[in-house]
Amino acid sequence: MAPKTNSKVKLIETAIDLVRMSSYTDVGVNEICEKAGVTKGAFYHHFKSKATLYAEAAAYKMKNEEMVLQSLLAERHESIKKLDNMIGYIYYKGFQSTETAAQKVSGCPFFTAGAINSQGDDIIREASKEYVGNEVHYWQTVIDDLAQSNVIELPKDSLQLARMVYQYANGVLTYSRIFDDEKTMRTDLETGIYRFLNIKKV
Repeated sequence: MAPKTNSKVKLIETAIDLVRMSSYTDVGVNEICEKAGVTKGAFYHHFKSKATLYAEAAAYKMKNEEMVLQSLLAERHESIKKLDNMIGYIYYKGFQSTETAAQKVSGCPFFTAGAINSQGDDIIREASKEYVGNEVHYWQTVIDDLAQSNVIELPKDSLQLARMVYQYANGVLTYSRIFDDEKTMRTDLETGIYRFLNIKKV
């Protein structure tokens, strides 16, 4: 018999799912509790506020994604394969089936929530900065590996290039979410990132 998911994890996973398909500001504590099947008393036992839940959800998601990214970018892969894996990972993040909506394209909840609330709650801003910074770091790893393998020229500032690629990728996710267009997201992610890095697609 599989172990039951505890109420804290249920709240975190439900919040991630709801915010991904809506927005941080539109999702309330009542809705999260109802979808998770958890009481408000249990919610406030685990979290002081919705912002605190958001911060823990970002850390939870980042920890789970670390294992995926480390596998996708393992040394056994050639540099161009690592790039393709990273593009596929961004596509997967933007296109996930959920129980909350019929919408196909969702985007990254932590990127959008951080942007919307950048001048608001410090807890949200700092959690988003850490999450985004971690993803930019992985893009920098991919770019440095491409340069070391002579697939691309050594950039003057690989961190800046990583930020630009990350910003572009999330722009594609946002655009594709507006039109709910998974096909455009898939093609524009790959084509645009290859052009950004000045790599000809074979």
